[in-house]
Formats: sequence, C-alpha cells, structure tokens
Amino acid sequence: MKPSGWVWFLSRSLRSWDIMSLGLVARQLSSSGIRLTVISQSGFFPGGFADVISWRGLDGFDRAMSVAFRGRLWHLWGQAPKWWPVVRARATTVHSFKGSDEEWQGHPAIFAGTGLFSERNAWTPAFERDLSWGKPGEDKGDPIAMVVFPSSSVRPDRSILESLQRGIGMPLVRLSDQTGALPVPGGTVDESDAVRLLAGRARLLVLPGVDLSSAILAGFASLYGVPTLAPWSPLLDDLLGVNGYLTDKTSLSGENGRIAAAAARHRLSEHFTSENSAESLQSIYRTVTGSTQ
Repeated sequence: MKPSGWVWFLSRSLRSWDIMSLGLVARQLSSSGIRLTVISQSGFFPGGFADVISWRGLDGFDRAMSVAFRGRLWHLWGQAPKWWPVVRARATTVHSFKGSDEEWQGHPAIFAGTGLFSERNAWTPAFERDLSWGKPGEDKGDPIAMVVFPSSSVRPDRSILESLQRGIGMPLVRLSDQTGALPVPGGTVDESDAVRLLAGRARLLVLPGVDLSSAILAGFASLYGVPTLAPWSPLLDDLLGVNGYLTDKTSLSGENGRIAAAAARHRLSEHFTSENSAESLQSIYRTVTGSTQ
C-alpha cells in the first residue's frame, strides 16, 4: 500500500481518547487503501494502520526535513507548533481541535452533529467499544465516579470538588494531571487509563464543563454503559443526543443513568462510525485539494 501523501500531525494537547478515536478512522482509511503518515507529538498512536512517526524520536535534521518536504496535505489535530507556518506556506492544511483562544491554522474541519453531516467542513468522530474491556453494566468492583474538567478550566479547588461530590454517592476519581485536593479518598487515574477505568469500575462520568475532548470521552463512556452528568451542552446534544446524558444530580436515581447511556450508545452506533468519520474527512480533503478522488 502506497502512502497517500496525507500527513496527520497530532499535537500533545490531544488526550489519549481523542487519539483512540482517530486510530479508528486511520484503520478505516487503511482498509480503503489509504495509508496515512501520522506524526505524533506524544509518540502514541494505536494500531498498525498508518506510518507512525514519533516527533520526540526525530533529531533536528529529520524534523526540519519533515516540515520542509513531507506530504502535500497536512491535517493538524490540536494546537499548532511554532513551525506550523512553514508547512502552511508549502502544503494544503486542515485544522481540527483548535484551542478556544487560537485562530484556525488551516481549513477548518469542525465537529458536526447529525444535522450537519452534509456540510463541507463537517467532521464526525468515530467510536467503538474494545470487547476485551468488558460489556456495558458488568460489575467490576466498588463503584466510583470519574470527574474530568475541560482543558481550558482553572485548577479545581476543594470547594468545587466538594460541591461535585454532594449527591454523587460514590468516590470521585480525577485525572492525575488535573490537580486539586479531593474531598474523599477517590484517588487519581492517568489519562491513558481513563477509558479502561470507565469500562471497569466507573459508574458515572462527571463533566463540570464540556469541550470537544471531554465530549468524546463521554461518548466512549456510554459504550460501556456509563452515563455522563454534565451541564446542558450543544456539543453533547449533537454527539449523545438530548436524552443521552444527565443534566441534574436528582436524575441519578433509578434507571435514568442506564437509559441515558443506552440512548447515547445507540446514537453513536448509528451515526458516529469509523466509516462515516473517514468519509467526512475524505470529503473535506477533496474540497480543499479540488480532487474528485
């Protein structure tokens, strides 16, 4: 299989679950005969469905050669590196996952809900459950809840965490890189293990605020039967559906959580597949390059 000339640059600002979703798309593209080059700033990319290059592993010369000559279409995922203008000067560029205070650094490929699938700039993430991690509703130990703050939020303090804890009824676990003293001894989890924890002991995902990355995590949570508690969010409405997440702690009782997670899981399986995601990206790439292929 020949390389496509398409390069994905994955910024270190991406979370591991964002990259998991992209890995599903790379697999689908590979099955269609399209071989990507993926340059990962963190060095991580799942599967063997792309030519993966660790940015950390390149010396200065190889980095310069990649920036100056590699690929004719680059898709930037996340925050732009300082040398990005060099790539923009010589190649077609597409940008997704831009920061809230960042300008678009290429043709915008924006997250789209089901109502925007026909938009030329619409990109849809992909979701799939890892069967080895368990099935929705399986009992795997004492229940816990995971709290994940949006990347743009300030460091959570004790009062915020105590407020979140009230009415949850189980220990809160936070990401190890989101500091703050927990009101109960819930502990921390590395972001690379977050989805695995949701597939195991976690019974609830708590999102005090919602950005695109945390919305994608909520999608993975629903695949394992874990509901999301979050304030009303147009992102979650588009991704999980208006009935696919909980907006009030009073709705945690009974079967509400299970019903919400099931509704979200059904929506994802219908609309947010690797096939749909790959096609949405190929449509964008055809638009920016003027290609009919």
